[in-house]
Amino acid sequence: SYLQRAADLGSMEAHRDLAELAMKRGNFGLAIAHHKILASVGYDKKHSTDKLMDAYKNGRLTKDDFEET
Repeated sequence: SYLQRAADLGSMEAHRDLAELAMKRGNFGLAIAHHKILASVGYDKKHSTDKLMDAYKNGRLTKDDFEET
């Protein structure tokens, strides 16, 4: 897809959109992966960190993975 290609080329907006699409589809692992990328580069950090915290609270993200990000 064009969004994936844009993310592969470094578009943080594409990563954000792909994370939201993955969440809507119930693909939490993929959404978490995109939010980790966003948080690690500081793009929309509050939103991404909040999403990762939600994933941690819901048992979809380990403490080590959360702290690593």
